[in-house]
Amino acid sequence: DRTVTLNFTEGGSVTLAPNAGANVLASVEVESDSRRLNVVVKAPTAPSLADFAGVWRGQFLRYPARLRETYYNSVTMTSRTTADSSEFAGPDEDLVDVFLTSQAESSNDLLNIDAMGNVSGASQGTLSIAGSALTFTPSSGNPPVTVYPNAATDVLITGEVSADDLGMINLVKVSATPAETFDELVDLKVTILPGGAAQITWNEGSNFRLVKSTTLDGESWTEVGGTGDSGSYEDSEPVSSAFYRIEALGD
Repeated sequence: DRTVTLNFTEGGSVTLAPNAGANVLASVEVESDSRRLNVVVKAPTAPSLADFAGVWRGQFLRYPARLRETYYNSVTMTSRTTADSSEFAGPDEDLVDVFLTSQAESSNDLLNIDAMGNVSGASQGTLSIAGSALTFTPSSGNPPVTVYPNAATDVLITGEVSADDLGMINLVKVSATPAETFDELVDLKVTILPGGAAQITWNEGSNFRLVKSTTLDGESWTEVGGTGDSGSYEDSEPVSSAFYRIEALGD
C-alpha cells in the first residue's frame, strides 16, 4: 500500500499518496458538504534560481469562501446586504437572497523561468530565493507571493486566502530547458465545428490575446473583439479562409 498517514498532535489524521520521487504527497477528502485537496511537499536543500529554469505548466484554481445575504424591509421598503452570512434578519425584514461573494475560476497556463529567475508567459515577474521557498514578485505591481517547491524542484505549490475567496496554484515543470521563443509558451488550437464555424482556444486565463487576419499582411491583423484573456472564441463569420495569431497583451 503506497500511502502515508500523517497523525496530527491535536487529533485526527490524513492519508496521502506519494509521487514516484517521494517528495510530493497528495490526497482528496470528500465529505457530504465539502471537498478538500491536501498537498505536502518535501522542501529542497539550498536551492538556486537555476534549479527552477524551464517551462512550467500551471493550474490556477480559485473558489468563493464567503456567503452574503440580502434582507428586504417591508415597512421601509429598503434592502440590506450583509457582509457575510452570520447576521440575522432585523425587525420587519425577510431574507430574499443568499449569494457567493465571487465565482469559481480555473485556468491552465504555461510559464517560462530562466536561470536568473525571470518569469514570462502567462505571468510576468521575478523569482527570488527565500530559504527553502521562493518569492514571486509580479511585474503588475500586485503583492508578492510565496511559492513552495519540492525537493526535486519540479513542482511548485502555493495558496492564497482573502476575505472573499481561496486560491491554489500548482505548477509542474514540463521541460528543464527554458523556452527560447514566444511560440513555445502558447497553446493554440483551431477546431472547425459543424456548419463551418471555427472554434479557437488558447492559454485560458493567461495574458494573451487573439488576433485575426484574412491575409498574412503584417498590417492587417486585428484583435478579435472582446476576447482579451478569455481563452476561447468561436468565429462564425463566413470567410473562405482566415489566419489567427496569439499575442501577449501589451505588445
